[in-house]
Amino acid sequence: NLREHLGEQEVSISLTIDALKENDLGNYTCFVENGNGRRQANVLLTKRAELMYTVELAGGLGAILLLLVFLVTLYKCYRIELMLFYRNHFGSEDVDGENKDYDAYLSYTKVEPEQWSQETREEERFALEILPDVLEKHYGYKLFIPDRDLIPTGSFANDHFQDDTRLLRAYIEDVARCVDQSRRLIIVMTPSYVVRRGWSIFELETRLRSMLASGEIKVILIECAELRDTINYQEVEALKHTIKLLTVIRWPGPEGSKLGSKFWKRLRYEMPFKRRER
Repeated sequence: NLREHLGEQEVSISLTIDALKENDLGNYTCFVENGNGRRQANVLLTKRAELMYTVELAGGLGAILLLLVFLVTLYKCYRIELMLFYRNHFGSEDVDGENKDYDAYLSYTKVEPEQWSQETREEERFALEILPDVLEKHYGYKLFIPDRDLIPTGSFANDHFQDDTRLLRAYIEDVARCVDQSRRLIIVMTPSYVVRRGWSIFELETRLRSMLASGEIKVILIECAELRDTINYQEVEALKHTIKLLTVIRWPGPEGSKLGSKFWKRLRYEMPFKRRER
């Protein structure tokens, strides 16, 4: 190439080397000479492949990093769905607590008729109809529901009690026995449950209190409404801190009734794995 610079003509020539050997690599000194003088320059000849290897390595590591970020994000967003998929296709049924009679004990406080409203009716329908129907009939779990399944034993079966204290004590003993035979404890926390301190039975019985504090039984607490303004709510918060294995799930209302909703997926994830019969 020929160009003029400051009144002088400059000539540039490209030197292309088609083939090199390992011994050809190193420092070279190039000389240019004409009638006006002589110039020289040093050139370091290296492998281009080393640069390409560095670029390829950086690109590969970058792709791996992006893949890891994608997988972590996917796991965080769809962790429950992925775990349920794995359970259904590759998992085996839990052997932990296989000697238990029930998959879960359902604790719920009925609403007094004079306190019924549209909201409380929905909560009671969820606790006594929707929840048992879905878990038992659709997913094959076996629940213990006191109002339905509790058969008095021991002193509670004796017709000769003399005061309400003995009656209460016998009832608590029977509840403790049934909770002890369950793999999960489901507490349906409604405003009525909070006001009437429905959880108090788990504090009165030493065995029940020990099971919750030691993590011997996993507790699933389902909140059916906003409870912060409800009387005794501070006691609920204190109760949560005494339970070692606790999961809190919010029931979204009738819109969460669909089996594919996040509520049911989360509840199934927290329940013992049970393979559905086809």
